[in-house]
Amino acid sequence: TISGVVAGGRRVERGLRELRSEWEEEVDALIADARADVELAVRDVEDAIEAQRSEVRRATETFNAQWIGQGRGEGRRGGGANVTAFNLTAWAARGGGGGLAKYLAETQDNIRSIEEDLEADLSDFKARWAVTAARLEYLPQELPKLRTLASVRAYVADTIFEGGTLPLVRRARRRASSPSGESDQPTKAPAKDYAKLKDPLGVRLAAAQGDVLRPTPDSDLRSGGRRLAILTTAALPWMTGTAVNPLLRAAYLAAKGYPVTLYVPWLPKQDQLLLFPRGLAFDKPAQQEAYSRWWLSNRANVEPPPSLRIRWYPANYEPGIGGIIQSGKIDLAALVPPEERDVAILEEPEHLNWYHHGSRWPELYRHVVGVAHTNYLQYSRLQYPGLEGQLKESWMELLNAVVCAAYTDVVVKLSPTLVDVPGHNLVCNVHGVRGEFLAVGAQAARNAGSFFDRGAYFLGKALWTKGYRELLDALAAHSPAGGDAPLPPLHTFGSGPDEDAIRSEVERLGVDVVTHEGIDHAHPSMHGYSLFVNPSTSDVLCTATAEALAMGKKVLIPDHPSNLFFKQFSNAILYDDPAQLGSLISEALATPPAAMTKMEQYALSWEAATERLLDAAALPAGTRRPKERPLHSLAYGVHYTMGTQPLCDVLRVASGVRPVFSVEERLRAAVGLATGDRGDSDGEKGVVEVGSSGGGGGGGGGSSSNIPTPAVSEAPANSCRSEVSTSGGRGDSRPLSTDRERERNRRGAAAAAGGNGQHDAGARPGG
Repeated sequence: TISGVVAGGRRVERGLRELRSEWEEEVDALIADARADVELAVRDVEDAIEAQRSEVRRATETFNAQWIGQGRGEGRRGGGANVTAFNLTAWAARGGGGGLAKYLAETQDNIRSIEEDLEADLSDFKARWAVTAARLEYLPQELPKLRTLASVRAYVADTIFEGGTLPLVRRARRRASSPSGESDQPTKAPAKDYAKLKDPLGVRLAAAQGDVLRPTPDSDLRSGGRRLAILTTAALPWMTGTAVNPLLRAAYLAAKGYPVTLYVPWLPKQDQLLLFPRGLAFDKPAQQEAYSRWWLSNRANVEPPPSLRIRWYPANYEPGIGGIIQSGKIDLAALVPPEERDVAILEEPEHLNWYHHGSRWPELYRHVVGVAHTNYLQYSRLQYPGLEGQLKESWMELLNAVVCAAYTDVVVKLSPTLVDVPGHNLVCNVHGVRGEFLAVGAQAARNAGSFFDRGAYFLGKALWTKGYRELLDALAAHSPAGGDAPLPPLHTFGSGPDEDAIRSEVERLGVDVVTHEGIDHAHPSMHGYSLFVNPSTSDVLCTATAEALAMGKKVLIPDHPSNLFFKQFSNAILYDDPAQLGSLISEALATPPAAMTKMEQYALSWEAATERLLDAAALPAGTRRPKERPLHSLAYGVHYTMGTQPLCDVLRVASGVRPVFSVEERLRAAVGLATGDRGDSDGEKGVVEVGSSGGGGGGGGGSSSNIPTPAVSEAPANSCRSEVSTSGGRGDSRPLSTDRERERNRRGAAAAAGGNGQHDAGARPGG
C-alpha cells in the first residue's frame, strides 16, 4: 500500500541519514588524524631545521672562539724566557681592523678594474698576433714561447699591460730592420737569422697542431653553457689546501655564472674528531655544508652564489697514507648524474685515482682537467729513508703517470717542482689568496710607517720537512761573535708532530727564536710583522708565502722552482745560498715593504687565478684528446686490471689502506656462506644525501637533493669495481623523537585494530 511504501521510504531515508552521519564522523576522524599527522610532521621538520641551525651556530661559535683566542698564548723563547702575548683587545681599542671592510671593497674594485683592462689588452694581443703571424717571415726573438692560453695571458700581464712591450706588429717590424738599426723599414730576414730564432713563439709548431690561441671546442671553458664538476679529497673544517682551495675555486667559478657542483668526502664521526678542530664535528652532511657556506661568507668574503652546489661521497681517513680515500666500492667518475657530465676538474688527480678502478673519466666527460697540488715523490723520499724511500718514490712516479695518462685530458701543475706526466701538462699557478689578505695589504699600504711594528716570522706546520731545519741551521750559522750583526728575535708559528722536537732544538742551538702554536695567517696578531722568512723547498707552491705578499709584507725565500711564481713581486727577496739568510734578514728589516701595485694585487687574487685556470685548461685547436692515444688507453687498461680482486686488496694493504673486502668476508665466501648479495651499506651509496644543495645552506633553505648514484655496469663480482646503489631514498633521514614516534604507532595500531584500512593508511608511522 501507499502507506507502506511511505513508511519504507522513511526508513530508507533514516538509514541513509544514519549512514551519512557515520560516514561524516569517519571522514572527520580521518581529517583530524591527518591534521595531527601533518602537525607532527611539521614539528618534526621544524625541529630538524632548528637542530641543524643550532649545530651550525655551535660550530661557528666554536670556530670564532678558537680563531679569536689565537695569539693570546705566550710564546717560548729559545733562551727560556716567555714573550708577552699579542693583546687582541688592545689592538681593537686602537682601531685595528676597523677599516678592513673599506679596504676589502677598495681592493675588489681595483681587481675588477684590472681584470677589465687586462681582458681588453688580451683581445688586442690576439688580434695583433694574427696579423704578425700572417705577414712576417719571423717574429721578435725576445718574446717567450707562447704555446698555451695560460702563457699568453701571463705574457700580456707581465709585458703589454705594464707597458714593457710595444704592440707586436710595430715591434716586429723594428726587429726586422738591419742589425745596425739604421733603417726602420721591414726587410726579409736572412735564413741564418731565422735559424737562430727557432720559432720563438711556437707559431709554426702551432700551425701544424692548430692555433694556440683557439682551444678545441670541448676544452673551451669560456664557451657558453658549460657545467663544472669539481672533485676533491678533503673538506672544511679540515684546514688543508685540498679543502680550502677547491672550495674557493668552486665559489669564484660559480660567481662568474658557471653551474658548479663541488664533490667532497663525507667522513665517519671518528675520522672527523681526528681531523677537524677540537669541538667541530657533524652528524649530517647538511650541517657541514652550512658550515662551509658560513666560512665562505665570513672568512673568505665570498657570498656563495645559488649556482654553487655541494655534494658528498662516502670516504674514510687512512692513517697509513695520511689522506682521505673514497669508500672501497665507490666509482667517483660515475657519481655525477649523466646530464651534468660536461667538465670534470680533479683536484689532485693522482690522489683521487690511486684507488679508483672504475669508469674512465674522459669517456664520461667532454673535458677532464687535473690540478696537481702535492709533490708525492718528495714525500715518499723524505718519509722513507734509504733504498725503501727510493723504491717508493719510483713506484709513486710510475703510478702517478699511469693514472694521469688514463684519466685526464690536461694536468695543471702549480709549479715546476712537479714532474711531467704523459699527455698535455703545463705549469700555471691557478690558486689565489682570500680577499681579507689583500685587504690587510691595502691597509698596510696606506699606513706603512706605523702598520709594521714587528720583525720577522715563519709560519708552517711543525714538521722538519716544512723548512724548520734549514731555518734553525741558518740562524745558528749566523754568529755575532764572528762579526755578523745580531738579529732580532724571529717568531715561528706552527703545530704538528715535530713541535716539541723543534722547541728542543731551538734551546740546544741557543738561537733567538720564539716558538708559538699554529695560528690562522689572517689573525690580527700577524698583521704587524714586516718580513716572512720561509726557507722551505718542500712545497709545490707555498700558500703562506702568497698570503704574506698579499698582506704587503716582504718575503725572504730561496731561489727554487717552487717559488717561480713569486719572482714577479717587488717585495720578494730570493737567495741562492742559505748562508745569506742571516744578513738578508737584517737588510730586509732595515726598510719597510714597498706598497703593492694594483697589478700585483690582481695577480694574487682568486679572480686572476680563476682566469688562469680557464686558460690553462684549454687544449690548442687540432690537438687530439689523450684518450685517443694508444699509450693512454694502455694506461687505463693497466690501472683497471689493478682493480681486480684479490690483487686490488693486496695493493691497498701494501700501501697502508684498508682492503675493500675484510678477512671475515673472504673466509665466509671461501666456506660457501656468502649470500651472493653485494648490496652496499648505507655508508657506501655514492652521493650522500644532504638537506640542501642550493643557495640556502644547511639551515633549512633550499631544496632537497636526493640524487641517485649511477651504477657501474659489468663490474666483476670480486673486483674493487662493485655496483653502487641506485636507491634514491634518504639515507640520512632524521629519526622521529621517541614520544612522537610512540604516539604515531599508538594511533596507527588503534586504527588497524578497528579494521579500517583508510585509517591505517593515513596514520602509519612517519606520516
